[in-house]
Amino acid sequence: MSNFDYLGADDIELKTNPSARIAVALCVDTSGSMCGLIDIVNQGVAELFDALKNEASTANSVELCIVEFNSSAKLVRDFALIDGPAPHLGPATGGTNLGEGINMALDLLDERKKKYQQNRVDYYQPHLVVFSDGEPNYPYETARDRVKDLTAKRKLTFLPIILGEAGSAAEEAAGVLREFSNNAPIRAKDIVKFFQWYSKSLSSISSSQPGEKVPMDKEGIGGWGEW
Repeated sequence: MSNFDYLGADDIELKTNPSARIAVALCVDTSGSMCGLIDIVNQGVAELFDALKNEASTANSVELCIVEFNSSAKLVRDFALIDGPAPHLGPATGGTNLGEGINMALDLLDERKKKYQQNRVDYYQPHLVVFSDGEPNYPYETARDRVKDLTAKRKLTFLPIILGEAGSAAEEAAGVLREFSNNAPIRAKDIVKFFQWYSKSLSSISSSQPGEKVPMDKEGIGGWGEW
């Protein structure tokens, strides 16, 4: 009997791969107003997957889950290393239940951290990346308070990204996400370039030591977004 026979596949992978992990949760708005934007988001996510699995430092360290939300939240991909094609998000439909989406993503991040701790795996500060194009029409205050608490305690990196053309809907989304932390929302002028920038950021983190502060490439943000 192997020492690992009693373990599940996930636990075996954590015990046999000594790399420190970065847990990344992508939380994507797929409400009806995202029609026309979902295809671009899917293209960007596919580029992110390709970049992460083709870079040695991130292929063994970045574990990514994806939650999409419209009138309700749905887990599209649970935490795992990037070893296959990106899932397809959408279609765009329903309302904007931002709170349920973020709460699901935070619950998944919390469970993943516990799994790392149980298997004595080092990990970097988890990431929550939220994409939305409009104001939520469901309660979101519980999710907001959770994000504020975690970011204040430096237990979470929160990246709020506004999608769509500048205008009232984008301004409303930015206004709500501004309540979540001191990290001001960034409007993505080019979603695909955001994912290219983000893959490089994750590569820089995975090449550092857990606990080491890696500054964000703020100058690079100008290539894809605006504050």
